[in-house]
Amino acid sequence: MGDFFRNYVKKDKEYHVICLSGGRSSMVCDFLGNQGYDVVNVMGGMSAWRGDIE
Repeated sequence: MGDFFRNYVKKDKEYHVICLSGGRSSMVCDFLGNQGYDVVNVMGGMSAWRGDIE
């Protein structure tokens, strides 16, 4: 992983990962979870979002 990621993404925080449909973010969550990060995949991604977008 890059220096930016190692320096700013901490294992003691929870992160929500999102993509357009949820497939790629699921793969990222699997990878990061195996590295010890606390991650949550946002199921359905932005395609499932029904709220306002600024």
